[in-house]
Amino acid sequence: MNNAPGIETALRNLTNAIFKTLKVYNLWLQENPNHLYEIFQPLIKAVNRSKAITALLDNQIVFTDDLTDILVEEISKSDNVTELIENYYMADNCQKFNELKDKCIKSELTKKYNELFCQVFSAYDIQHYHLACMGLFAITDGLLATLSKIERNTSYKKRTDTIVKRLENEEPLSINDRRLTCIICSLSNIDYTVFKESHFDEDEPDYVNRHWTLHGRTNRTFERMDFIRVLLWIDALIILDDYLKE
Repeated sequence: MNNAPGIETALRNLTNAIFKTLKVYNLWLQENPNHLYEIFQPLIKAVNRSKAITALLDNQIVFTDDLTDILVEEISKSDNVTELIENYYMADNCQKFNELKDKCIKSELTKKYNELFCQVFSAYDIQHYHLACMGLFAITDGLLATLSKIERNTSYKKRTDTIVKRLENEEPLSINDRRLTCIICSLSNIDYTVFKESHFDEDEPDYVNRHWTLHGRTNRTFERMDFIRVLLWIDALIILDDYLKE
């Protein structure tokens, strides 16, 4: 782990770059909380959407698929959001999971990690979720290091300025803008959990944490849903990168 300081610097640099350019956007959302409903209005018919999004964030889930009205209702009524989302990806012979897997593997951003992906999914297939998650975290570190070296401030500002303008004019957001908004909100939460640097002389957090995992200090039992969580974070980075190239 001799390169850990560099990786952690890359993580911080990317996070800082994203949220520095999103400052105006985030402030607008904080000052106009009632508009959160309007952001997602084209997709919803019930006021449970904001509750559903909060529930996903509370469970460290960056949901990158289409958050339909039916799913919003199911999340809002669920006593176990983690189990619900896991079932979502495992249903119909793992159709959604396989779509997510293929998307992450075939992305231009991740193509240099194909061999590692093969090893990761081999570990996943035999239910070695701890090992599989370590592999995914290694890929995540690589993606963050790559993205942190690319000057994207102009792209971030252009995209978020467009969203803010549409909100101020009470115009409907595109599906891509709604998805990007959801991902941004999710990543802002994960920065304080998944990528939060912890002190090993303190109790291990009860959530998935990169620092504890890659430094070999975790005592948690990794489950299939932990793997899905990290894979979704990779998908979120892919989506974020694609959208901000436009």
